[in-house]
Amino acid sequence: MKKLLSATLATLLVFGMSTVAFAAASGKITGATKPISTKDFESMEVAPGKVIDLPLTADLFEWEEGTGSNTDPVTETQLSTGKVTVKVTYDGKSKDVIKKIGIESKKFSGIGDGTKKCAYIKIEFLDEYKQVSTKNFEFTVYLSVKSNRMKDTGVTFSGEFGNSTILLESDEDYVDLSGGEVAEVDSYLRSVEAYIGAGVSIHTKMYENKKYYGTATEGITEADEKIMDAYEEIETVFTLNTVNLSSGKVVFDLDEVYHVYNKDGKYVGKSDAELAYSDKFYMATKKIDMSSKNSNNDDEDEDDEEEITPSAPAVEETLPTYSNDYYGSINDNPSTGAGRLLQIASLTGVLALAAVFAAAKRSR
Repeated sequence: MKKLLSATLATLLVFGMSTVAFAAASGKITGATKPISTKDFESMEVAPGKVIDLPLTADLFEWEEGTGSNTDPVTETQLSTGKVTVKVTYDGKSKDVIKKIGIESKKFSGIGDGTKKCAYIKIEFLDEYKQVSTKNFEFTVYLSVKSNRMKDTGVTFSGEFGNSTILLESDEDYVDLSGGEVAEVDSYLRSVEAYIGAGVSIHTKMYENKKYYGTATEGITEADEKIMDAYEEIETVFTLNTVNLSSGKVVFDLDEVYHVYNKDGKYVGKSDAELAYSDKFYMATKKIDMSSKNSNNDDEDEDDEEEITPSAPAVEETLPTYSNDYYGSINDNPSTGAGRLLQIASLTGVLALAAVFAAAKRSR
């Protein structure tokens, strides 16, 4: 009888110890006191499309049990359980240069064994900036735990945002601006071919102390689709976004020759000739009468060309981090199931002891 009781208690002890170890290993975030990154992100020169990743490792946080190192990845589940979010404070209109700031997960070399995903803060700047001037920015990214901003975690980002610059010498007559670059000249150039992408160039003059920008895209908007429904001869549409290039002549380098109409529906010539500038060109396989375009689609054109001014950025912005926050009272860590295992261990122990005492009673 004593042997049976000892064996049962030993089994329960081993099972209980393994369950507690399982739960302790998962840990729980209770705070954060270190800067998110030790890198210097001030006085930067940032071009459109730049992305900055800030991996979140275990050493950045305070834990319910034990500590972590800078090679231990933190998961989004652990952040969710600890109610960790991101807060951003912007200076002035610095938010205007940001596309998105949020938390995502991916694998990082040197964090863990490189096979497990690590949560990280992803800072995305605007993909495109249709300006020739630069914009100063400054913002600070913090971690927040249970809605309390952890000031010691803050990292400040500051500098100038804008397109890179190409300086043309006095003997140059060609510049490629298709990547979003800005052109400048050190002296007056009488004739320059500025390639702006999608097979489109602008032949223009360039003056000292002026900056030039241009991009062209081939694509169809919803408003264009309505026009193309009315004129089936239109095969494609080109849209131009430029600064200080509208006085030049537009040249297309296309495989086919089209009849070309500007944004007002006016015929401007064939696509193999130099054409007067327009923000939009409709390419038709044969001549058509688009004189009714404006009268039939006034409302659509107004809506499509409406200029939207972004609202003033908030002084502080809390970013939504998770699509499904879960803070279960029974199972504190959904990814391990430690709380559920502890319940099962307790129930198993009660049943085992009941069986032992029943057997002892029968032996008497």
